[in-house]
Amino acid sequence: MTLVQFIGAVLQIPALVVMGEELLLKPAIAAAAAFGLFSFFASYFQPGGQENDEEREEI
Repeated sequence: MTLVQFIGAVLQIPALVVMGEELLLKPAIAAAAAFGLFSFFASYFQPGGQENDEEREEI
């Protein structure tokens, strides 16, 4: 979405900036939510019993 708006701004096409937001806002939010959930659940399945970096950090 940002790339489409950037191209519209560089080429000075305001309709492309507005259209990019209208067409790509909901898919961008859905993709961000899906990847966030995937990352959250993937953090519970560390391969080979490895610990998270946060647990190995010394204070």
